[in-house]
Amino acid sequence: MCFRRWSNRSLWWVVQIAGGLLATYLWIVSDGAILHDEIGHFLISRNSWRYPELILDVWGRVGTTLTYMVPAFGGWQLARAASFGIALLTAAVATRVAREIGVRSLYLVPLFLWAQPWFSEASFTVVTEVPFSLLLVWGAYTAMRGRHLTASMAFGILPLVRHEGLLITLLWSVGTVATRRWGAGLVAWLPFVGYNLVHYAAIGSWPFEVMLEPSPSTFYGSGGWFHFVPRVVVNAGLPVAILALLGARRLLALRPAFVWAYVTYLGTHVVLYRFGLFASAGYSIFLLPLAPALAVAATLGIEEIRAMLDRFGILQHRWRQVLTAIVLVAIVNAALTVTPHSLGDEGVAVQDAATWLRDSGTEHDQVWSSHVWFYHFADLNWTPQRMWSTPIDLEAAPSGTLLVWDSRYAPRMGAPYEALESSSNDWETLWASENQAAVVFRRR
Repeated sequence: MCFRRWSNRSLWWVVQIAGGLLATYLWIVSDGAILHDEIGHFLISRNSWRYPELILDVWGRVGTTLTYMVPAFGGWQLARAASFGIALLTAAVATRVAREIGVRSLYLVPLFLWAQPWFSEASFTVVTEVPFSLLLVWGAYTAMRGRHLTASMAFGILPLVRHEGLLITLLWSVGTVATRRWGAGLVAWLPFVGYNLVHYAAIGSWPFEVMLEPSPSTFYGSGGWFHFVPRVVVNAGLPVAILALLGARRLLALRPAFVWAYVTYLGTHVVLYRFGLFASAGYSIFLLPLAPALAVAATLGIEEIRAMLDRFGILQHRWRQVLTAIVLVAIVNAALTVTPHSLGDEGVAVQDAATWLRDSGTEHDQVWSSHVWFYHFADLNWTPQRMWSTPIDLEAAPSGTLLVWDSRYAPRMGAPYEALESSSNDWETLWASENQAAVVFRRR
């Protein structure tokens, strides 16, 4: 390659900076969010300063809220900057994993990580998968190094960031007890047990109870056993997916303890969505934490190709050409498939509703809405008792209440448009967007 005179460390920094620049570009040109959940997590983290009980919110996840609480105080972009820093650390830890198992071309690890479209697109977003990715790869790495107490703490925090991490905590603690590492087994449960005790003392309920109600959900549906296979291939990128498949056998042979955590996480989501449990929606981004493992496996896949070429007597300079071609294909694939996060027509309509409400001077006692974007754009002082996920009871709305109706969430939360439009004696229309995606009603 043209990088022959460069050291492995220098190449690593070049690739890491280039990947960071790609993510920064996506960050700058994105006027929307990767998921509406991103805005929800940001608002909960920021409003926790006013209502500390939000730190313990089960949907917000205490680990996620605490991660973003300080930067969120400075605004959405500062919270996103925190995610970006976490993503950079994730790439660094993944490289340490590769070095631990003897990978020579370490600069390929961040290359194959940033070349995965879902990692670049989510690296700056305020979602649970970003800190979960770092915790998972850090726990796996420290376990490989024999630092069992550190690994226990990382694995123990996982269910406080995403609930399905509890299975990894359980399996890890069973392994530590089986090998008579009693202290590590105890440490693994301290975060989860401590959170439940604090939540019960402050709120009066046990968070773990949500995990005891796996009622199948028809709202989000279910899927087949192979639902995630094409989604992983598309979001990781075909070049990385193929290379990871080539390197998977060697990775499993070298470090089975590293692989088990990722197989457990993948298997958990496959089963949850197969049977529609815990309102699992089957979203691709749920599997984003697999990205570091795929990057390491893809790097081993490169070495597998090199070993194969050596067996066939391919000359060294030919190998360099093959490696250059593979790298270029991965980079081009990423450049063609990564996409910014667009606010979209629905988001624009809700933003216009917030702008109208702010500029119209309309008097109101309170504002109800089921769309998280409205809370963000209107910068409402909302309470934990009434937020975007609060069901709407039209009959209980006091006179003067403003309802910012939206076409996506309001009907699900108890405010169908037909009911509002037909009850003209109760509700009057004050404003509507051109596409009718957002309408402001007032209770007479």
